[in-house]
Amino acid sequence: MPDFWPLPNQLMDCGSFSVCLIDERFECEYIYRDFLLQSTEEDYELRVKIISSTYWPDACSPLKASFNLVNTIRKLRISNKLNSPIVVHDLFGGHRAG
Repeated sequence: MPDFWPLPNQLMDCGSFSVCLIDERFECEYIYRDFLLQSTEEDYELRVKIISSTYWPDACSPLKASFNLVNTIRKLRISNKLNSPIVVHDLFGGHRAG
């Protein structure tokens, strides 16, 4: 199975831009990944944080689980000094999150 992103600190060429995984942290219910996307055609770069939720609340989960996820993202948004985009999905990339 191919990797969806590069190994830490390696560039992945994607045509008109390249992707670099800057940081990867594993915590209880979340995997945090910070990426740097760089244009190969212009002087432009964008930092993006992707959060994979290993426990995505579903219809039969306690309501508290959904609030925990929302509060975690809210705190992260407040502490996000670079004001970069934050993408959140379930462990499978959006299956249950959709």
